[in-house]
Amino acid sequence: MAKAYALKEQVNQLFEFVQSDANEIKFNLERLDLCELLRQIMIDFLPIIEKENLNFETDIPDQEHFIVADKSAVTRVFQNLIRNSLVHGKSGNYLGVFLTVSDDTVMVDITDRGCGINQDDLPYVFDRLYKADDARTCGGGLGLAVAKEFAEKLHGTVEVLRSVPGDTIFRVVFPIAG
Repeated sequence: MAKAYALKEQVNQLFEFVQSDANEIKFNLERLDLCELLRQIMIDFLPIIEKENLNFETDIPDQEHFIVADKSAVTRVFQNLIRNSLVHGKSGNYLGVFLTVSDDTVMVDITDRGCGINQDDLPYVFDRLYKADDARTCGGGLGLAVAKEFAEKLHGTVEVLRSVPGDTIFRVVFPIAG
């Protein structure tokens, strides 16, 4: 059952990436409270977090902070990044999700305490089909590429802020809705 779900997820990511690459995805832009959306996304991951017995830390403000974006695309950005941390960073037994706001942007840091990403691999982690570890059989090498592609099409950014053993941080930044 788990393998069937993983295959379905890979096919979905490939389909999304091909559509996005061909500019066939039509984004339904709307005003979204990113804090509330992120809380909803995290609720979906709680069973996995509990099953893996991970230390989970989050800091998402109670206030509303709005962005203009497509809800499905933003959801996919965060699902892919969180899933990546859960799969490749679970050896650190930790997942953190932190939302902060500056004057004109909202930033979300997704952090794990796993083995980190090899410095030689860092420039390529957002490339299509790139897998840092050939021995890894899970994932198709599209999740991070899809996350970056969708974020950029919605005027945001995704980057690896830091990655050393015991501390990997992916940062997503979106402009605050005016």
